[in-house]
Formats: sequence, structure tokens, C-alpha cells
Amino acid sequence: HGSMLAVAGGTDSPGRSEVAIALAAAIAAGGEPVVLVDVDEHNPSVARRLGYQVAPNILDVLTGVETGAELAVAQRAAFALGEVDFDVICGLATIDDWPQLRNLGRLLTAVTLRWRHAVIDTGPSCQPDHVPPGGARNAATRAALSAADQIVAVCVPTPLGVLRLLDWATAAAELIGEHPTTIAVNRAPSSMFHRDQLREQLVTNLPAGFAGDICFLPDDRRVRDAAWDGSLVPRGPYTEAVNVLAGRLAPSQAAH
Repeated sequence: HGSMLAVAGGTDSPGRSEVAIALAAAIAAGGEPVVLVDVDEHNPSVARRLGYQVAPNILDVLTGVETGAELAVAQRAAFALGEVDFDVICGLATIDDWPQLRNLGRLLTAVTLRWRHAVIDTGPSCQPDHVPPGGARNAATRAALSAADQIVAVCVPTPLGVLRLLDWATAAAELIGEHPTTIAVNRAPSSMFHRDQLREQLVTNLPAGFAGDICFLPDDRRVRDAAWDGSLVPRGPYTEAVNVLAGRLAPSQAAH
């Protein structure tokens, strides 16, 4: 089986998808097969972020798993810029289809049998949100967190961002168990004083033993430019920090 890394975080748009994309790119640069899977039931954004067609998507892959067919990876649109060195399974074409995201455990198993590394972009909530008649929303994110070998939890460097992460961590603790979790502070301030303050808040308030590492991903205009262009973030402070993080999570595959 391959390894599975889930990228998670709270409800304040901390940049989960951007971190997941950057991690997939950093690990893929080592030359081994990587797939990025979008299981966000609330705001599936990988396809739009990187210029992929919305079909085939995760529902087609689920059908393939159930029928024994080959897993259908996404295709980039003709207008998409740059190259992407990893495979992508795009999220829902419309969020109204979230009740169809069932039996995700079988999909995740199939993914780890085919790819050496799977990066899973999860949703903002892991609470079992009961919404009739569809059932329990957020089941896909819960399945990914339960199955992942490692978790990266993303937050923004504000009091509200830390609070959102703490709320998420409280709900996620039972799903994650003993699996290693890294906190990634996104768009982090350059000041070491402010970083130390953030670190103290996180270490003091997170559940005991929850965070194995805390890393800081700097605010970098290249991220905003790449999001506008629909391309991968070019080399700079942000990608260098992500490469260091990828080196901890997948040391033999991360780019240097």
C-alpha cells in the first residue's frame, strides 16, 4: 500500500487546497507516482484551481471502484497553464451531489494500491452533520482523516484562525487517534516574535499530544499570482517552506 496524507483544517478558508496542491507537487518532484484527491463536500476547488475538467471526477472514480473498472483520473483543460506532475481526482462537479460520496473507504484503499503517495484535500468540518434526506454530511472528510497515515492541519495566523483550528482539532481528535499531525500556519508573519506567540498559543491550547510539529508557510505573492493563473506556484519562499514540510512527511520523495 502507498502512504496517505490528509490536508485538513477549520472553516476560515485557511488554504487547505493550496497546501495540498503544493505538497503533491513537492512529493511528485521526487519521481514517484502521486495522486491528489479532492473530497471536500462544501467547496471542492482543486479542479478550478488547476484548470481541470470537472468530469471525470470523484463520483466516476467511485463507480470504477465498485465495478472493477480502471480509475479515471482528471484531464486538464486546453487553456490550463504549465505542467502538473501528479495525477488528480477532482471533487464533486456540484456540491448538491454530496450524498453520493459514500463508501469512500474502498476508494481510498484503491488509491493507495495504485499510487505510492495520495494527498487528500479534505473539507472544513469533520462533524457528522446530519442533513435529511442525504444522511451524514462530512462523511468523506471523516473517512479520510480516519484512514490517513499523516495529517497536515492548516490554520491562518490570526486569533480567529487559531480558534477555528482548535475547534477542528477537538472534533478531529477521535478520528485521528495516534496518527502524526503537523500544524501548518499558512500566510505566516515573518516576525519570529509573532511566530513564537502563535506557537505558544497552539501548543498550550491543542489537545495533549495532538501536534507533532508546527511549521510556518510564509505569505508569498507568488501563491496569489498562481491562483489567478491556474498554475502551480513557482519557486519562492512558499514552495521552499512546503518542500521542507514534504521532506519531513515523505523524506525520500520530497524535492530539494
